[in-house]
Amino acid sequence: MKPWNSNVQTFLNPNEFAEMAQIAGAFGTITTPVIFDSEYVPMITGTEGRLITALASSQAILGIKHGDILTFNNQNYQIIGIHPTDLLYTKLELKEQ
Repeated sequence: MKPWNSNVQTFLNPNEFAEMAQIAGAFGTITTPVIFDSEYVPMITGTEGRLITALASSQAILGIKHGDILTFNNQNYQIIGIHPTDLLYTKLELKEQ
């Protein structure tokens, strides 16, 4: 039996949920589909803040590092967190530039 997330390309389809983004770093620049999310989360100060994330295929973003720049819709985001969710996906925490 296949795991529920075995077909990452179907899930990250730009004709469905995903958007195309560019990621630039020491490795060069790649264009890959990602799924963006923005949610409000509690902060240590007792207030709420916005957490911006992008979910990508782990294989498509090999070599990315903290500080690399993700560009979507003419907006730049610095990658501040890299969280593999399993063998197929990686969630990127982003900071708007």
